[in-house]
Amino acid sequence: LTTPNVLWEPVHLASAALHFEHGEGPHRMIPRKEIFAGYKKANLNVITEITTVLIPAGPKWLLKFGRWCEKVLTERGMRLLGLRRIFICQKYE
Repeated sequence: LTTPNVLWEPVHLASAALHFEHGEGPHRMIPRKEIFAGYKKANLNVITEITTVLIPAGPKWLLKFGRWCEKVLTERGMRLLGLRRIFICQKYE
């Protein structure tokens, strides 16, 4: 399962207000705490959580800088700042 990081919502709102085409319609980004509550309600156990993509678009130098930052940031840093969250889950009874 993948979901965007809620901290990116202001960027998404600003791009919509400035009429930048980003290929997405209106939505609400769900905080991590709510995501985990939903997984628990659905009897899903999170086996792995990975957060990726620090800088999703821009000039080549900015993308290169973003990839470098992704390598040097800790898992906690990426979990806080990264755009895309990936959850690998397993159903339990």
